[in-house]
Amino acid sequence: MSDKMYNLLLKSFDTDLSDDEQIKLETALKQSAELRFEKDRLLKIRHALRHVLYTRFQPFFADRVIARIQSVKTSNSIDLFFESLKTAFRTLVIPVALLIIGFMSYNAIHRNQSFLSSLFPQEEASLEQALDPAWTFFQE
Repeated sequence: MSDKMYNLLLKSFDTDLSDDEQIKLETALKQSAELRFEKDRLLKIRHALRHVLYTRFQPFFADRVIARIQSVKTSNSIDLFFESLKTAFRTLVIPVALLIIGFMSYNAIHRNQSFLSSLFPQEEASLEQALDPAWTFFQE
């Protein structure tokens, strides 16, 4: 099977062939078992694709894609950048918030201190230390 005949076979699925091309293809199909096998394989694939249910796409998927493409054409690159960041981090917000709350709760439960002091562990300052401007520089 030559590439020329294979391309002609592919073309026959998409457009009408001229009379000369149709005769060449029929002759090649009669002579080549490999080309006939390839034609049958392509026909089965096309038939299977026609009968596939597209359940993965939500309603109005094509309209949303077209609207998104048009909005990209009209928006500037900065807006597009921040929109993509917002989309990427939106999925991370809830798990990270739950993780932080979990760490804070673990810390609060396993220390024998008040809730706020266990959340922000720092030595308690006296009134004199709090009013001393140099004291805040020496805190670790």
